[in-house]
Formats: sequence, structure tokens, C-alpha cells
Amino acid sequence: MDYLQPEFYKFNEDSIALAKFANQKINLSIGDVLDLGCGCGVIGIEFLRMNKNLTLTLLEKNYKFKEYIDHNLNLFHINAQLIISDWEEHQDHYDIILSNPPYFFEESSRPSTSMDRDQCRRWSKEQSVAFFYQLKKLLKPNGTCFLSLRSSKDELQEILEVNNLVLIDSVEERGCSLFEIKNR
Repeated sequence: MDYLQPEFYKFNEDSIALAKFANQKINLSIGDVLDLGCGCGVIGIEFLRMNKNLTLTLLEKNYKFKEYIDHNLNLFHINAQLIISDWEEHQDHYDIILSNPPYFFEESSRPSTSMDRDQCRRWSKEQSVAFFYQLKKLLKPNGTCFLSLRSSKDELQEILEVNNLVLIDSVEERGCSLFEIKNR
């Protein structure tokens, strides 16, 4: 892949797998897509390359990714809205949300020497709860979210039920789980 990435963050194949998984599941000719916590933009860009009629918004809170996202959008001739902001402040609604949130909990993993890398890899349990609460708010009714996580179905099920979200499908791919989640 020719994606430009910062030194502190390198996407891996699960990002590509998530875009392909979502593409196999979606049957939309028009709609709004959010790549939530987009990093360098790989998931949203790969998904949009397969679904050119959809509208893409990339949301990333770390401004250090901006130059990489801009480069990657230009590289693949993708027209998308880029928002550098905290996801908790974002209020628009989407048909599809794609996200590869941090895999590790701060309470049970060791920190990185890089604060930027650590932010991409680890989060607190409180942040994960807030993430799913916000996910529910950002999805349109009957909207679909696709996530890449290192959680099992059982671990995810409880937090989905609390937020009135439904697990539709999941697959194991290269040490992570890809989930399709529906808003009620």
C-alpha cells in the first residue's frame, strides 16, 4: 500500500480487512459514511474506493494526522470532508460508521514511549463506554457500524445492549474480530 503514515502510527491489515468486510455487507447506492478516529484515513479511503457514490467524512482528533490524511486523499483522488475534532463533540448522523478504535485497555497494558502512539493503541474502560454511547448518537436510525476490535462477541454484547445496538455479524480476521452492528 502506498499510504503515507506518521512514524508513531502504522496501520495494519485489519484496517483493510475492515473496509472489505463492510463493503461485502453494504448495499447502498447513496449514503453518508463516517470513518471515526480515522488515523491516516486508510479505512474510509479503501471503503470509498469500492463505493464511489457514498459521501465520506473523516473524523480524527489528533491534528498530527492531517497532513497524512490530505496526502492520502489526493493520492487516491478521493473527495471527502476532513474534520479534526474530538469525536465526543461531533453531532452529525451517518448511515455507516467505520472504526478501528484502540485495542488495549490502559488498565491491562503497558504504555508506549510515544504519547501519540499510546493514544492510538490504548484507552480506558470509561473511554470505551463513552465511545459506544457516542456511536449510538452518530448513527442514523437503522444505521450500521463496522468495527475492528480485539474483543470477543460476549465482551461486546453487554455494552451493545446498554446502548440499544444490535450485533448482526462478526468474523475473526488476523487476530482481531470484525463486527457489524446495527442501530435500532
